[in-house]
Amino acid sequence: MLGKRDDLLFIVYRIHLTDEFVDDTNGEFMMLNLVEGEHVRIVSCEDESVFVELRYAESYILPSVFGRFKIINLGERPCKIIKAGVYPDWNERLVDERV
Repeated sequence: MLGKRDDLLFIVYRIHLTDEFVDDTNGEFMMLNLVEGEHVRIVSCEDESVFVELRYAESYILPSVFGRFKIINLGERPCKIIKAGVYPDWNERLVDERV
């Protein structure tokens, strides 16, 4: 984890990847960015025909309904991915509903 504060909406992780990483959206959207390395594939564990590929410096917003997924390193060297999402314990209202 790179950053987490109770007063911030987002939580940020750095993933060091040599071959494969498995995760789950757990009903929350997330942003993935390939910050080091050449090429990765983000694949649905439920249906492997559903995937997206990222090259260096590209980003992708993974929808909350995506569920379990794996990230596969398609490059020759290890890579790093930044994963950011909404802090799961965030409970501050962003909009004043009285207006």
